[in-house]
Amino acid sequence: MYNEAFMTRAVQLAQKVKKEGKGDPFGCVIIRNDEVVAEEGNKGFETFDPTTHAELEAVRTATRLLKTPDLSDCELYTSGEPCPMCEAAINWSGIPVVYTAKTAKEAENAGLLPVPETTYELRYKPLLDKELDPYLE
Repeated sequence: MYNEAFMTRAVQLAQKVKKEGKGDPFGCVIIRNDEVVAEEGNKGFETFDPTTHAELEAVRTATRLLKTPDLSDCELYTSGEPCPMCEAAINWSGIPVVYTAKTAKEAENAGLLPVPETTYELRYKPLLDKELDPYLE
């Protein structure tokens, strides 16, 4: 069930990240049984790593602290709509509910970069040697 205090914390984390120059203004809080399990802000400028989004960092922290990849009993609060990379992590972790303070369009209208289109060409090259199939034992 939605709790304004958790959303406020996610937004405060985003504001802190922006003020400290650590990344784009995004913050995330993961909740389990009405208690904070993990809270993270974007760290992209600090780490020079484009995958250190607030949601992804919070999922990593929560799974590490709870010692399980299954976060299906958690909820996620984020200051901005998750990008496709973060959505994938949220889906893989099983989080069933995500609350967001801002949409991706609102972030773009505020001057943040839009979610990029795929910039690479995917080339399918099946292995001829079936013994090297990574999906077979």
